[in-house]
Amino acid sequence: MIRRLLLIMILVQLSACVQYSLVPSGQQSVGPLTFNLDRNWNKSPHSGFLHKDAQLWTVDGAMLNSIVFWPGLVDGDTLFHGTKSNPFPQYRADMLPTDVEAWVEGSLTKALGEGNAIVSSSGLRPVTSGSVTAFEFDIDYDTAGNVRYKGKVFVVPSGGGVSLIMYRAVAIHYYEALLPGYRAMVDSIRL
Repeated sequence: MIRRLLLIMILVQLSACVQYSLVPSGQQSVGPLTFNLDRNWNKSPHSGFLHKDAQLWTVDGAMLNSIVFWPGLVDGDTLFHGTKSNPFPQYRADMLPTDVEAWVEGSLTKALGEGNAIVSSSGLRPVTSGSVTAFEFDIDYDTAGNVRYKGKVFVVPSGGGVSLIMYRAVAIHYYEALLPGYRAMVDSIRL
């Protein structure tokens, strides 16, 4: 447990030393998804902890707010990299929306350190955005440092797999501040 927290602290400090790249407002694409951004974001260099095709974008820093894209996940993929002795739950192509919600919640709980965060999801609902039929649910979690995060997970089924977009931010100020931009982005999604 202490080792995991120490590793996270080191990674956060090292992330301050890496170069972020600008993602300008306007039309953008990640994997099969094309959408419009109402503001500039900063793309984080790939951490190695996320799935190989995942992208993490932030406005004010990943500890305050982020959007994570997991494009084109297929049977057997995970959201995060684990080890052989401590693997992360895998996506299955036969998952129902309720299964995907539980899979994401379980993956986040494991990534944040079981016992270090209480993750909950709620409000699973179908959504039609842009030209896609998708589903969305809310996430909420408190960290061991007593920081509360709120977020939304937008799931687009396509081609026997799924693409996920997770928006999450510190509940105080940051969540509400960027929520309209997230909503405009997912409302403009097309495949």
